[in-house]
Amino acid sequence: MFCKNCGQQLAEGAAFCPNCGMTVTQPDTAPAASEQPAAEQGTAQQPPYTQPQQPYTQPQQPYGQYPGYGMPQVSQEPASGGLRFLCWLIPLVGIILYFVKKDEKPVYAKQCGVAALVSIIMCVVFYFLSFLMTMFTAASLY
Repeated sequence: MFCKNCGQQLAEGAAFCPNCGMTVTQPDTAPAASEQPAAEQGTAQQPPYTQPQQPYTQPQQPYGQYPGYGMPQVSQEPASGGLRFLCWLIPLVGIILYFVKKDEKPVYAKQCGVAALVSIIMCVVFYFLSFLMTMFTAASLY
């Protein structure tokens, strides 16, 4: 007798399949009148399953993390000193470079963005100090 779930050969009188744990229904002891051997019916009897099918397992890595599957290569290349100076001198260049390169070259983009922000902060502080000095100078003249 064979298990109907996995095809494992079972001992006579077994209530459960030792391979898959499926409950085994006991066949009737007397074959029905419509049941005839396969050779008499004219069809070949198929052999039972020899091995249970292996369950589907997930791949070791998630799909998107395999190299070359549509993910851009991330570079850790730093920005050159001249480029950082340019970003400091003209902050708009640094801001544009930050937003354009932040996905493919994060270190490069961060250095350009930081140089631009430092320049902007320095300009604001310089203008504020110049305004205060102008106000104090104008107040001292009157």
